[in-house]
Amino acid sequence: MPTPWTKDPDPGARLRLLCFPYAGGGSVEYRQWSATARGRGLDVIPVLLPGRESRLSEAPFRVMAPLVDAMMSGLRPVVDRPYAVFGHSMGALVAYAAVRKLRKLGLPLPSRLFLSQRRAPHLPDRLAPLHPLSDGEFIAALQARYQALPPELVARPEVLAVFLPALRADFCLFETWVAPEEAPLDVPITVFAGDGDATLAPGDLEGWAQHTSRSFDLRRFPGGHFYLRNQKEPLLDAIIGASAP
Repeated sequence: MPTPWTKDPDPGARLRLLCFPYAGGGSVEYRQWSATARGRGLDVIPVLLPGRESRLSEAPFRVMAPLVDAMMSGLRPVVDRPYAVFGHSMGALVAYAAVRKLRKLGLPLPSRLFLSQRRAPHLPDRLAPLHPLSDGEFIAALQARYQALPPELVARPEVLAVFLPALRADFCLFETWVAPEEAPLDVPITVFAGDGDATLAPGDLEGWAQHTSRSFDLRRFPGGHFYLRNQKEPLLDAIIGASAP
């Protein structure tokens, strides 16, 4: 049964890959993976959060726990067959929180958790929060830190205003989340990162090893915070290789 959170899964796929977006992101980034992945038995399933794309009219979540509780209705129908999970930046934290909730509910866990470009949740954030800033300050700081928005979008404030509420809500969501202490997940964790992201400090990524009782590995790619945009093929190769039975 379709839900607003995900597309209908491909019943013939060997493995489903649930993909959680970065702040302000939707499903477009991950839909571009689908053609390549489908030919290799992987069904890419973007998780679409409220406040963007087809859910633009819905209020975005600003707090992690209510978001994770709400998305369970959309995740239950797609975790009944073998699956893995991928999340980039904010999406890494949402993916991790969602898998912990799935465990709490006694639902099937993923074969592997792929986490990208985000420090481990138990480590303190060294960066000043952006969500309380004024609109102008928020956009300027966002660009200085992440180079997240294309210049043509920044130059069109009337268009930018459409995306700003979800973007600011997303920053509030991950900047204010404190992960409750829980036992490590019985799920292998692979962490990906661009090697040129100045927002990450030594040990930020390695810290994820504390959150699994299984194997942990870390792989870096050329690029900055949004390395995945230019490293689609190598990243998918790494995901599919690590997901092989």
